[in-house]
Amino acid sequence: MPPLAALLCPRRLHRQLHSTLYHHFSSSSSSSSSSSPIEKILVANRGEIAIRIMRTARRLGIRTVAVYSDADRESLHVRYADEAVRIGPAQAKLSYLDKNAILEAAARTGAQAVHPGYGFLSENAEFAKLCESEGFTFIGPPSSAIRDMGDKSASKRIMGEAGVPLVPGYHGTNQDLDLMRSEAEKIGYPVLIKPTHGGGGKGMRIVQNPAEFVDSFLGAQREAAASFGVDTILLEKYITRPRHIEVQPNVSDEFRSEVGKAAVSAAKAVGYYNAGTVEFIVDTVEHPVTEMVVRKDLVEWQIRVANGEPLPVSQEEVQLSGHAFEARIYAENVPKGFLPATGVLHYYRPVPVSETVRLETGVGQGDAVSMHYDPMIAKLVVWGESRAAALIAGLPTNIDFLLKLSCHHAFESGQVETHFIDHYKDELFPNSSDTLKAEKGFQDAQLSAVLVAACLCKRENAIVKENLHGAASRLSIWYSEVPFRVNHCAQRNFELEWENEYDEGAAVTVKLIVHYQQDGSYLIKSASEDSGSAGGKFRVTQLNEHDFRVEVDGSTSTVSLAVYSKGPIEHLHIWHGSQHHQFRQKVGLELSGEDEVQDKRSHTEASSHSPGTVVTPMAGLVVKVLFEDGAKVEAGQPVLVLEAMKMEHIVKAPSSGFIRGLQATPGKQVSDGSVLFKIQIELHTWYSRFQDILVDLKFAGGLSRTPLRKSTDLSNSDEY
Repeated sequence: MPPLAALLCPRRLHRQLHSTLYHHFSSSSSSSSSSSPIEKILVANRGEIAIRIMRTARRLGIRTVAVYSDADRESLHVRYADEAVRIGPAQAKLSYLDKNAILEAAARTGAQAVHPGYGFLSENAEFAKLCESEGFTFIGPPSSAIRDMGDKSASKRIMGEAGVPLVPGYHGTNQDLDLMRSEAEKIGYPVLIKPTHGGGGKGMRIVQNPAEFVDSFLGAQREAAASFGVDTILLEKYITRPRHIEVQPNVSDEFRSEVGKAAVSAAKAVGYYNAGTVEFIVDTVEHPVTEMVVRKDLVEWQIRVANGEPLPVSQEEVQLSGHAFEARIYAENVPKGFLPATGVLHYYRPVPVSETVRLETGVGQGDAVSMHYDPMIAKLVVWGESRAAALIAGLPTNIDFLLKLSCHHAFESGQVETHFIDHYKDELFPNSSDTLKAEKGFQDAQLSAVLVAACLCKRENAIVKENLHGAASRLSIWYSEVPFRVNHCAQRNFELEWENEYDEGAAVTVKLIVHYQQDGSYLIKSASEDSGSAGGKFRVTQLNEHDFRVEVDGSTSTVSLAVYSKGPIEHLHIWHGSQHHQFRQKVGLELSGEDEVQDKRSHTEASSHSPGTVVTPMAGLVVKVLFEDGAKVEAGQPVLVLEAMKMEHIVKAPSSGFIRGLQATPGKQVSDGSVLFKIQIELHTWYSRFQDILVDLKFAGGLSRTPLRKSTDLSNSDEY
């Protein structure tokens, strides 16, 4: 068998010695190679995964066929392919998991081979076998290897027999709830619940104690079925300090060699040949990262092997060069606990790619991020001669959280494990109790606001000059570089609203006055009394539509500005150095209260609603309702379950009381910020709280301390 370790060695590690063979880009083809070269490939996937495969196929002169759901009709992968075929509605189980629809598309377009990408059907042995029986070359391992390795339960049994170290757990086929609960007790809490098929974290649950087991188990089954079409589950002992990294950093050559040997043993045990990856966990994969450090195109290898060619190199010929990192850029709301977000990409300018910078994306400016699939925008992979060089070049993405993470001292020194964010949350997230950081954050926002004002003035002047070119010359002096005014300098007022992350997103209005100077510069002053040191004299040069060079006090910096409107609100994003801020300003008429709510959502309670109102934290599908309207619940008790991007999210009661106005039913689509239900506080709880307030008050003369009488009428009222 060809030396699989060429791909298996540089694979990402989890820190917990565990061996599960994932077919992210399921490798090698079935044993029967096609008699003629592949000329057309159907890619049974979507987004950046599909585009990644198509890019290599195009370079090799092979035509490609995309498949798409109704939600993806205008997607980038559809536009990138030579041909595209609709295979069903938005739900994955009715489109990207529909085996027959995909093979019908392959037959209709004359494709000779099918590449499953990763996720969806890439680990489905039945699909691989169906491709083979229908005469299509499946660009992946034999169906028998997928069956043994795609099913984590079977793979663990085989790996154990092959001498590969395993994490303790239950990998049986009996999925009876009582049995699974008993097995969890035997393993010992905390335990990890995860689907036997698929990957990417879908369906995984960490269960700390027996009380959490049933809901976690059932939720994992639902997610697994939605994502992979298979709802079987396995249990493992949860390793409290797992590490999820590549083999490349901070491991010795000896250790790397041992990992390679274990990977080869795993592949041989299941008859797995050609291109593949093995994922390990080590106590204490990303294929693009592997490709960057070995300088090979693994997808090309897969296609060539599917054509009957051998692997081009042996294990001994594979050399690791430098270090690479991958940053996944998601549409997600970090302050809301990384909840996925949906909507339109109004501004999207990817970084330039090079030999050391790689970007994989499935969207473009103007595209929408759908609630039906993974909210990934792009994978940014960078390479450097050393870890430090990779970090410096690694994240010029202006993604605030990733930038903070990459610059953290523990990350730079390689002290990375899956609880990294929890351990350093006070340093990675805004903390209102840290007054020094809060003040620094406010000053940074003020400087960004001043830069926004200066760049907007320059931008608008350029637009006016273009529109007035060759016409209305008599008006030109009023709109020139230095607008003419009688007996005074022209000026402009700005009111920019900024959400202060150090104050739970409270809106702060930065008021500025811009004075146009005779030399073409702008003198900017704050109109607020508590302005600090914001302001100064700025000279701006516009480089292109979005980029500006700004000079102030002899210092020059490059600024990028994105402007787009949503109704009567203009959104302004500015990037300079490592800073990124977003501002809003009203355009035209004043906003109504309803418009404000549409533009700005809170986490669990909308500020425009009465206390106790719970709104959707994201757009999604209601999959389970746990209580009826009028039921009594305790604070923190789950009320319903939403599904978005194939992940489940539990909506809990914000306080104890009675559920009112619950109209959500399983299968109902809900939009971001819509009202789900309201918690009506219990009368005796309200009465006790009010009495406590009275006791604490320092009464003025004549104020009575007479206790309130409970009124049965109040029990049915929403207001107290």
